[in-house]
Amino acid sequence: MNPHIRKYHIIIVHYGNLQSTQRLVTALLQCKKSPDTIIVVNHNNKLLPKSSFQGCHVINPAGNQGYAAGINTGLGALMARGASANDIITCINNDITIQPKAFLLLRRWWKNNPEPALVGFATAQNKHKHTYGYINLFTGRAHLSSSSETNIKTTALQMRYIHGAFMSAPFELFIGNHGISEKYFMYWEDALFSNQVEKRKFPLKTVPATIGTHQPMNTDKSISDDKLYYLVRNGALFLEQETSLLWHLYWLIINRLRYLYHILKRPQKTVVVEALKDAIYGVTGPRLK
Repeated sequence: MNPHIRKYHIIIVHYGNLQSTQRLVTALLQCKKSPDTIIVVNHNNKLLPKSSFQGCHVINPAGNQGYAAGINTGLGALMARGASANDIITCINNDITIQPKAFLLLRRWWKNNPEPALVGFATAQNKHKHTYGYINLFTGRAHLSSSSETNIKTTALQMRYIHGAFMSAPFELFIGNHGISEKYFMYWEDALFSNQVEKRKFPLKTVPATIGTHQPMNTDKSISDDKLYYLVRNGALFLEQETSLLWHLYWLIINRLRYLYHILKRPQKTVVVEALKDAIYGVTGPRLK
């Protein structure tokens, strides 16, 4: 297919702050060389006001099945609308503030680099520029990092991934992966997707040009507990299930030692105990309450 006639589609999963999503959509529509299609998947309980999302296709699923499921809903809608395998799909967090030239930069990059890849564009957060993430396989910690090079370089102890806040790829790459795995519900799905893409011999690439600012939403205590649960549980699951044999054995032991440590610890962080227990038993999906 001719990369010069490909179309560019945006998928945004809306949850939480309505003003953030409205601001992002408005900025995208006002961008130079704005996207051909903007799909907003609404994971809030309330319907989105049509007057605030003119020029977009709003989808209201029956329930919130997680960030990856939201993206997959958007992918399904694009397939139904006849999107080409060669078209570019870009997934953006609803709490990113886009710069005016963001979409022009994205189009220009893909025009000059038409081969299939999973690509991350830089976002600024807390005055630091982030282009990709990497996981320290020894400690299990995930870090956001910046790079001035298109191809990410990591050490033997690091596993790289494209940060889910702003990731872009041809539709064929998503189709061949059957979308993004929904088993984690939220957090670490970008690491899993990146790992699956690399296993299929597609490269991970980064573009150091900053396209926007990432402003994570303020959350209350109950949601913070949920966030901690998903970060701990899904991280433990990923490290044990998605790594090579030696790292798998290492994390199989470490995760159980972590669980024992947090059971014996006083005062005990119960949400961490719950998360590690669920990881050991292979529990996935939404947190049971």
